[in-house]
Amino acid sequence: MSSQYPPITPKEAIDIAKAFGWQEHPNPPRTAGDHKFFLHPDFDHPLQIDMGENDFREYYIKAMMRRMKVSREEFYGATKRTARKIGLKFKKTKPPKAE
Repeated sequence: MSSQYPPITPKEAIDIAKAFGWQEHPNPPRTAGDHKFFLHPDFDHPLQIDMGENDFREYYIKAMMRRMKVSREEFYGATKRTARKIGLKFKKTKPPKAE
């Protein structure tokens, strides 16, 4: 396991997504399964979070960062709990806008 990308829980992933302005999809495209879908007004694509996992590892975390278009520091720094995982000081920031 890489300490550069410590694992996060699905709840932490949702808290990070909400910190960047993603909102839970009111009518998700699929109702079966244990995924939650999130929408952002600046992005055309939904963000999908698998609620059936215990922890997300590096590959999934990097995929979420690419989908959200944020850096590692922005991603982990979005909440107090995740900021502590990589030794960042938490500071509330505004969500980034899509390019």
